[in-house]
Amino acid sequence: MESTTRWDRPLAKRMQGHFYGFDHIEIATDHADRNSDDYLSWAREQRADFDDLVGPRNGLPDKRIDAPKAWRMADPDALYSTNWIADRSAAWLVD
Repeated sequence: MESTTRWDRPLAKRMQGHFYGFDHIEIATDHADRNSDDYLSWAREQRADFDDLVGPRNGLPDKRIDAPKAWRMADPDALYSTNWIADRSAAWLVD
């Protein structure tokens, strides 16, 4: 299985030609605080310590969560991938 967190450049910069017919792409792969690719590059630009805010080892205590593969994320709401997707979508519509 390929680990997208090891990609050193966004997918759009690694592609030659079109991506499934699209001229422009920005990608957020995976789920929750394991998202990567264009989103991860952006998040790291916003906060140099972003990697210290995500993942189970950086999770915040939360007694409501009782599942071994679930944790409360420490990254601020403004850096959630869903906010990045909304902002990038709005920017594309304006252009």
